[in-house]
Amino acid sequence: VGDNVGDCAGMAADLFETYAVTMIAAILLGSLLFKDQVGWVIYPLLLGAVSVVGSIVGTFFGRIFNPRGIMVVLYLGVLVTVVGLWIWFHALNRLPVSVAAALQYLQPLVGVAASALLFGDRLGVWFLVGTGLVLGGIAGSTAPDLLSRRKALAPQPRT
Repeated sequence: VGDNVGDCAGMAADLFETYAVTMIAAILLGSLLFKDQVGWVIYPLLLGAVSVVGSIVGTFFGRIFNPRGIMVVLYLGVLVTVVGLWIWFHALNRLPVSVAAALQYLQPLVGVAASALLFGDRLGVWFLVGTGLVLGGIAGSTAPDLLSRRKALAPQPRT
């Protein structure tokens, strides 16, 4: 379903990877489903080329220097990605992989909360509902692994 489901910051950081993987998947599907029809293989490439040209043209319609825009890019690129990956790799060294993998779902919550602190975005009821659902999902998916690890590390009684 993607590297980080619903993770906008991860999507921005992994933009090229996401683009390349999607392009390769579309080309493979086109070549497998429509054998000997080169047009279905070229179509994703043509669509990608048009999108790149559109993006280049679109850059000329934005402001050249916008301090708030630069802060947003730095926030997404440095704060969310670097700090999030540092925490995740640190968790991989201390926790089972299944638990550390589930912790990736905290990144969007931290990103939105940090955005509220840094840029004054308002958090509503739906953020709290979403936070509760994410935390409940993480707890439900990691509790069995953590409990089994705790039992394995617990001192065994001598008989």
